[in-house]
Amino acid sequence: EEAAVMVGAQTVLTDDPRLTVRPASEAKQSVRIIVDPILRVGRQHHVFNGEAPLIICNTLRDGVEGHITWLQVPAVPDLLPSILGRLYETGIQSVLVEGGRFLLDAFLRLGAWDEIRRITATGKLLPGGYAGPSFDPAEPLQIRQVGSDIIETFIHG
Repeated sequence: EEAAVMVGAQTVLTDDPRLTVRPASEAKQSVRIIVDPILRVGRQHHVFNGEAPLIICNTLRDGVEGHITWLQVPAVPDLLPSILGRLYETGIQSVLVEGGRFLLDAFLRLGAWDEIRRITATGKLLPGGYAGPSFDPAEPLQIRQVGSDIIETFIHG
């Protein structure tokens, strides 16, 4: 449904996600975006596989190589406004932010969100993991159950 799906470099390094719709024949693939300021993510990761375009937002280089685009932004403490500006310049106007926590917190702090879907697993929980972003919303607009998960939808503004 969105033009792009975004994660931070640590999410790629930890989880090695594909960030694609599967099976691929069912929908148009969104552009995959990695926020990777110092280009830590290597080409062995699934996001480089060519199944969908890839944009890497970073502070070191601009360029295009096949399906991969590097977008350079200034090396400032808060990269997000510059990243959003560069993405807008490329024609991307909607982004699903998958995370992780650092990236989600940056969007929340900036107020750069329209909708949040918080999914709470009520079934089998795995040990370890990372805490979710700090989010203290008003009442959800909608609550629904899908399998053993609870999905709460919050609207900004």
